[in-house]
Amino acid sequence: MEKAYEEYFEGLADGEEALSFAEFKEALS
Repeated sequence: MEKAYEEYFEGLADGEEALSFAEFKEALS
């Protein structure tokens, strides 16, 4: 799960708002 979040975080466009890890997990569930 952390790996997926890391890849999501890396893939964000510059200036794009990142979800918190908790929000990210919530979005996937």
